[in-house]
Amino acid sequence: MRLKIDNQDFTAKNLTELESYLAAYNHHQYSEIRLDYEGKISISLLKNDNWAWLCFFEDNVSKSFHSENPENQKNIETLDFVLSNGQSDVYPLAFCYPTSIAYEALHYFFKHQEKADFIQWIED
Repeated sequence: MRLKIDNQDFTAKNLTELESYLAAYNHHQYSEIRLDYEGKISISLLKNDNWAWLCFFEDNVSKSFHSENPENQKNIETLDFVLSNGQSDVYPLAFCYPTSIAYEALHYFFKHQEKADFIQWIED
């Protein structure tokens, strides 16, 4: 499966390789990660230390969903995320999950090629 981390292209052939690539970048405060399955569906993750925002794309980005964390819905704080092109985006903490859970969503996508059912997804 195609993997892009901070504008670096990789191919992850199995979960062990995926985990190895993720571990190599986990010490970065900010990361932009994208897994792409055959150019049809993909999942993206923006990381700021211990928090991550997720976005899922179907039909080669014609349909998208973003994460929303029901445990943080009343939280009005925001987090900044820095994309690999230097752009800074801000998202509500209510949209974010702990990075460890977001990584589990990447693993789920890698195994099943679909949205993780333990993430609440909102259609954009």
